[in-house]
Amino acid sequence: QQVTQAIPILPALLGSEGPRRYFLAVQTPSESRATGGVIGGYGEITAEDGRLNLVKFGHLSDLDQAALGHIETLVAPPDYTARYQQFAPQLEWTNINLSPNFPTDADVIAAEYPQIGGSPIDGVIAVDPAGLAALLQVIGPISVPAWPVPITSANAVRVLLYDEYEQGTGGPADPLRVNFVDSVAEEAWSRLTTSFTGTPEQLLGALGQAVAGKHILVAVTQPQEEKVLARLNISDQMPGVNGDFVGLVTQNAGGDKLDWFLHRQLE
Repeated sequence: QQVTQAIPILPALLGSEGPRRYFLAVQTPSESRATGGVIGGYGEITAEDGRLNLVKFGHLSDLDQAALGHIETLVAPPDYTARYQQFAPQLEWTNINLSPNFPTDADVIAAEYPQIGGSPIDGVIAVDPAGLAALLQVIGPISVPAWPVPITSANAVRVLLYDEYEQGTGGPADPLRVNFVDSVAEEAWSRLTTSFTGTPEQLLGALGQAVAGKHILVAVTQPQEEKVLARLNISDQMPGVNGDFVGLVTQNAGGDKLDWFLHRQLE
């Protein structure tokens, strides 16, 4: 129900009033960041007249390489700059989603991405393995070279967050292992944007639980549209605080992919 309330603004988001371009961020919660997980893969999704296309996909290290030799300016709100500038998010893109307020991270990405040669974007879509599992409910199982069996909605979360590290896919330096989650995400989004024949309502219905669980996040740069997404909690905007408040946020600086075993409890 929460997701379907976004249907009034859906045509514009899908390019009915002009082409849109979104940055796709593939998050991996096995290494925590404030919005759910470190971004490993990225892409660009275009939307025009209701049709989605995945026009670019790569590993986040490509953006770090693109940033080398450039003098990037960190364009961010003062609180983001005060807390996170020390981690050079404009140069180390694995640190760009350190704010627990996803619209802030999306605005930083929108400001930084064109500085290193990326296209201007109208918003950011973030997805993690549970979000990919929800997509697989719609598009069906997919196969990738690095894994011996199809990735399905039933096994995606365990395979992507645990099994690939426990069983190994060729060693820590093997490109197939390094890009494993990204390759699954690329294939899933490519299938969604090229061969999905259902309606937007069907897609939103299938993804509703993933959106409610913060496994798919969407934030846009158009203020009025972002207000709707924030009101529906689709963009994971931090609520305004009036009175006592506590929030537990974990950030894994170890690069160790151990957070499958992390259990958080707040009393």
